[in-house]
Amino acid sequence: MLPEPVGRLLRASFFLFHLNHYAKSGERYLYDLKEVVLRSLAEQAGRWQEENMIRIFILPGSERVKLCSRCREKARKMGLNYSEFVRLIGGCRQCPRSAEYYSLYEFLIEYDSYRFCFHIPAELAHNWAGNSSLTMRETPAEREGFMLFGRPAFQAETRAVELTEVIAELRSFLCWLNVLLPRELESLSAVQMDTVFIDLSTFPNCQSRI
Repeated sequence: MLPEPVGRLLRASFFLFHLNHYAKSGERYLYDLKEVVLRSLAEQAGRWQEENMIRIFILPGSERVKLCSRCREKARKMGLNYSEFVRLIGGCRQCPRSAEYYSLYEFLIEYDSYRFCFHIPAELAHNWAGNSSLTMRETPAEREGFMLFGRPAFQAETRAVELTEVIAELRSFLCWLNVLLPRELESLSAVQMDTVFIDLSTFPNCQSRI
């Protein structure tokens, strides 16, 4: 049987994985909840220090290259996704370039055969994630198919793991960490979900924080 902190983190990571898919499906407000969860993990990483479950890396930003149609076709023929093509080839003179691409923090959660990977823009996380002792990584540790940073939720996935369950589970995890969601996120979730508001008082150990 898993130690309680390990089991809780793995369970939260599973639902954070699905929350990321919902966020990429258009539920953009869910990124606020993702930020709260990742910040809580960074600030309370000592709970899992013995197992070394949480590692944080920096993915440095670089010049953004938008591939032209010719280079996109070339990438497909080479069996590369567009990001890999840009990293290895760099595009051609016809590919538009800009300096808008931003750095990311990568959260890698591992235990035994379990592995989860999450990302957040550095501009949101630099105040609490720190960077003085973090290792830089050129490419993400994980990807889903051709999607480097996750994909939208599949229809079958939304039936198997509903959004209300995802939010409830992550709130329960935050409650266990003694982290209270910002008031604006509580009200936004209730409105955007268009479902019954999930009362934190129904979760164990939360009554004193309502």
